[in-house]
Amino acid sequence: ILTRLRHPNVSRIIDGGLQDGWFYIAMELIEGDRIDDHCRARNLTPREKLILFSRVLAGVEYFHREGIAHRDLKPSNILVTASGHVKILDFGIAKFLEHSAGMTGSRPTSTPNSALTLRYASPEQLNGRLSGRSSDIYSLGVILYELLAGRHPYQLELQTGVPNMMLA
Repeated sequence: ILTRLRHPNVSRIIDGGLQDGWFYIAMELIEGDRIDDHCRARNLTPREKLILFSRVLAGVEYFHREGIAHRDLKPSNILVTASGHVKILDFGIAKFLEHSAGMTGSRPTSTPNSALTLRYASPEQLNGRLSGRSSDIYSLGVILYELLAGRHPYQLELQTGVPNMMLA
């Protein structure tokens, strides 16, 4: 599924499969900085950050249109090259969606909690409910908030192994 993705803001998946009992994904080499580090190092203005982020949105819109949810969007999975090109990568827990565009889903696409990045996981992911386009959109909102405000929108605390979101 992922090898058919072709978009300037999405890293190209070259191959994937099972080898000697291990699943693997081989993708193009992207040399760049995390989007948050890139913005900080260049002291980008809010307008420049929004322009850069619009390229992220273009990539996400593309793979959503192709019926794929990333499910692990975070700054370390969005790189900016030295020439300023944005590349979304790490489709390790991506899921092919079997429902219509604009819908959150008709059946669960569960993500193991060990595969989640709590800071960017949507409430539905944390609660083991439907996970798809809406989860990616939630993660994008958290990332954009961080880029513009310089901090995460929530303070996360773990209590008895269950994430407890509190307003920062």
